[in-house]
Amino acid sequence: MDKRLATVLVAAAALLVVLPSFAQEVSGGGRGPCGIEGIWYGTNSATFNFVFRMEKNAGGGYSVVADGFAYLLTGGEYCIESTEWHGEMAKIGPTAYRFRQLELCDPTPEFLTFIELYLGVTITPGTILLWASEGTLTLQGCDLLLADIPFTGAYEWDPGDMPTPFDDAPVVEFPYVDGTFYRMPSP
Repeated sequence: MDKRLATVLVAAAALLVVLPSFAQEVSGGGRGPCGIEGIWYGTNSATFNFVFRMEKNAGGGYSVVADGFAYLLTGGEYCIESTEWHGEMAKIGPTAYRFRQLELCDPTPEFLTFIELYLGVTITPGTILLWASEGTLTLQGCDLLLADIPFTGAYEWDPGDMPTPFDDAPVVEFPYVDGTFYRMPSP
């Protein structure tokens, strides 16, 4: 075998190894990376609309901030005031991530009535709720993110007896939701 042919074969073999990993890092159409990092928008099956920002953090995991709004099926809002959802995420597979998020909510009287009528739980007006949500996010290609959220619960905020979200039982546990989110296109 001549030296030039051997060099070409080695170069071709190297490209076969490198190109698949390069293709995983760059999406089609020059729209940016295929990783989870970036801005995402969409809705879940409970009709909550969100915009997410996901960033890689120094510890190797990810930080998640979500902001959005939702209305009760009976009309009215859930919270008089609320914080953004803040959370963390860890990669659990090639395209799958497990997340946990928290939010503070000052519930509206309509929401307290909704909880009592539909879920059978009475919460004292003026009680701040600490909402917690846990689930998985799965990338489908570069620009579609599917959410599977089996747990969303609310805890009564009590500085004298602070609950531990995800470990303690919530005062209210909401039904399963899923969601579909889309990557914001790069400029």
